[in-house]
Amino acid sequence: MKPFRKYVVLAVDGGGLRGIIPALALGAVEEHIGKPWRDVLSIAAGTSTGSIITAALLSGLPAHQITELYLQHGKAIFRKSWRNLPLIKYLTDYQYSNRKLREVLGKYLGDKIMGDLWREGRKNLVITVRDLVEARTLFIKPYKEKYRDWLLADAVLASTAVPTMFPVVKGRFVDGGVGSYSNPCFIAAFEALFCAGYHPDEVTLISLGTGRDDYRLRQDAAVRFNQLDWIPVVLGSFLSDSNEQQVRTVATIFRKGRELQREWRSFASGIDFRRFQIPMPSPAPASDDPDDLTRMIPLGEEMGRMILEDRWDANCEFEVDAIPV
Repeated sequence: MKPFRKYVVLAVDGGGLRGIIPALALGAVEEHIGKPWRDVLSIAAGTSTGSIITAALLSGLPAHQITELYLQHGKAIFRKSWRNLPLIKYLTDYQYSNRKLREVLGKYLGDKIMGDLWREGRKNLVITVRDLVEARTLFIKPYKEKYRDWLLADAVLASTAVPTMFPVVKGRFVDGGVGSYSNPCFIAAFEALFCAGYHPDEVTLISLGTGRDDYRLRQDAAVRFNQLDWIPVVLGSFLSDSNEQQVRTVATIFRKGRELQREWRSFASGIDFRRFQIPMPSPAPASDDPDDLTRMIPLGEEMGRMILEDRWDANCEFEVDAIPV
């Protein structure tokens, strides 16, 4: 594995129980480097399940304990009930109570508040949360006065409140992935370069996905679609395009410095950006089905090998189409 630079930044996508995939991968790297991620990271950014992982790492938990969180508590968090019954689930306000999730977050994160992370070694965590009242995405950070007294567990709970799956938190907050930040690698890069003021040449940004779904359709399949058939197709297109856009933005603007940033003298060669994503098998493991966790374990182990062998995602090598003159 290529050595890290002075400042190591981690970004982890949303994806429900699929968070076990990056958790396993992070455990493999942690074992390889021989130290906890808390001692390595300068900044971590997470959305939804990614906020669980990044908050736990910066709180000092070893990655293998985060993997255990999914394995030991996944079934209780996504407990089957009448709310999950076919057809009925479309008529309920949410499918799963967040009571167990809140309990588990309290067990692993304790009563820490956001500001504690900053006071305990200036650890910078960015948690994405969608505010329905203000109709914008919030970036919860430990050094910001308006957020430093938030319970860390509450910030994570808000970021994981997937609409239709979990209830709205405090009447206004839902999953940070409701918008463009299910993949938070852009905001992680922005935080490192423009908020923390790190020089790009001193930054390694590791971005971890929770599996790439295959949204391709057979030709003419859409001709027979009814209105409900279009829902997963449209949502899938939005989420996949949004995720890939974040990667390409970082790869082109923050990494390919010499070609695209001639006027930005401080961006001489750009950050060391490593995006790791893994294709989902068919049928893909569900993000809310604990019975699929065993199918995800080999995927997490493979992602760990990808990181150790520097096999990052092809979008890191995204090229800009130059207009011929």
